[in-house]
Amino acid sequence: MTGQMQLTALTTLPMVKPEDDLAVLIAASAHQEGFTFSDGDIVCVAQKIVSKAEGRQVSLEGIKPSDQAIALAQETDKDPRLVQLVLDESTEVMRKKPGVLIVRHRLGLRASINPTSNTAANMITRCSCPLIRTAQPKPCARHFLN
Repeated sequence: MTGQMQLTALTTLPMVKPEDDLAVLIAASAHQEGFTFSDGDIVCVAQKIVSKAEGRQVSLEGIKPSDQAIALAQETDKDPRLVQLVLDESTEVMRKKPGVLIVRHRLGLRASINPTSNTAANMITRCSCPLIRTAQPKPCARHFLN
C-alpha cells in the first residue's frame, strides 16, 4: 500500500436513463478513456445516477402536497411538491429555515436541495440513498475487473 489516493472522474459517461446498467456504462466509459480498474479500487457513484437508473424519476404534476408540505414550503421558500417528495422519504424534519430543509431520511440524515436541471421538464429524480455495506463485491464488480 502506497498511502496515496488518486481520483479519476469519467467525462464520457452518458446521461443515465431508467433501466441503464451502471456497471456496464462505467466500465465502458473507463475503457474509452484508457482507464483500467485494479483489484482493490473503490468506485464512487453519485446517488442521483443510481436513482435515475432505478427509474425513480417522478412527474411533479402528479404530486399533491399535504398541508404539512405547503406550510414547510412557505417556511423554506421551496416548491410544495418538492417538499412533499422529501417528506414522503423522511421520518422527521430536523431543521428548517428559508432555503434549507434538513430531514431524517428513512436511511439517514439528508438536506433537501432543489433538483438540478438535467432531468426532463417538470420531472425530478427521487434519490434512493443507496448505502450498501458488504465484505463481498457485488456481481456488477465483474464489469470493472474484466
